[in-house]
Amino acid sequence: MSDIPSMERVLAALRASTDSDFSAVARYEHEVRLIRWIAASGQRSERYRHMRKRPGEGVAGEVIRFGTAVVRGYGPDDEKRSDDFMMHAEKLLVAAAVPIEAEDGRQGVLLIGRRTPIPYADRELNVLKDAARDMKLPVEAQS
Repeated sequence: MSDIPSMERVLAALRASTDSDFSAVARYEHEVRLIRWIAASGQRSERYRHMRKRPGEGVAGEVIRFGTAVVRGYGPDDEKRSDDFMMHAEKLLVAAAVPIEAEDGRQGVLLIGRRTPIPYADRELNVLKDAARDMKLPVEAQS
């Protein structure tokens, strides 16, 4: 699976299997140290396509920086949620993200999120990790 339409199908299936409202994949562009979202499912708008992050910024940035799963939950009025553009734009209250690894290091981020304050269980996190392990990002990402 290396093209955007097939990625969107995988993201839709991931969203259904984890009872999520939103799922997305981002590419980490090593040369410019930017994280760029390339595909999503369940999005409220296309704003995600224009979001760029640096390692360490937001949920996706923490995943790239530390190379581990990150889970976040916020209340609807929590001001810290607005620091993470994706969570704020998609009105997510809970998110989980994991790295997409390649032989040459971190290739990207796979994220799921909910617009309700229901935390993710271990089973759902394992589904997310398995999906990231199987995901291959396209050589040239579309925007």
